[in-house]
Amino acid sequence: QPMSFGPMGRGWPGRIEYGGTYDQNWIDNVFPFLPQDFDERYFQMAPPDQQIDHPRGGEEVVLVNLTPEGRVSFRLPSTALPMTLFKGRQKAYEADVFPDTILLEPEKRRFSLVWRVSQRIQRTILDFSECWVGPPTPAMLRARNKGKRYIRIDPIRPEQEIKAA
Repeated sequence: QPMSFGPMGRGWPGRIEYGGTYDQNWIDNVFPFLPQDFDERYFQMAPPDQQIDHPRGGEEVVLVNLTPEGRVSFRLPSTALPMTLFKGRQKAYEADVFPDTILLEPEKRRFSLVWRVSQRIQRTILDFSECWVGPPTPAMLRARNKGKRYIRIDPIRPEQEIKAA
C-alpha cells in the first residue's frame, strides 16, 4: 500500500466526487453559485488519514522527520477570529470563526492558518456592505454608532490616508 503526505489535487479521486454536477441545468439556473449536490468535503485537500477537527488553539503540533533536526514541536496559538458581516446598518453575521486549514512549511519553519466563513447571498457579494475581521476598535464602534464610515489608516504608508465621510 503506497503512502504519501501532502495535498490531494482538485481533480483527484477521493476529492472530485464531492465537487457536484456542472451540467446545462447548472449553467442555465444556478451559475455562478455552487450546484445543489456540492459537498463541503470538496474543500478538504488532505487525505482522510491526515484530517483533523478544526483547531481551537493550544493543540500541540509535532513534526517528525520533516526537518533536519528530526523532530520539531510547537503549540498552536489561540485561533478564534472575531468576524462581523453587515448588510447596510444591520449585523448579518457575528461570531468567533475557527480556522479550517493548517498549512505546514517545515523547511521555512512556518505555518499558516486559513479561516473561512460561509454565508448565503441573495444576488452578489455586494449584498454585504462591510466586513470586520478581528475585534472592532473603539473608533470603529464610534463611527458605526454615528453612521459614519471608518477607514483604517496604514501606519506604514500614511500618505494613503483617506478622510472618513
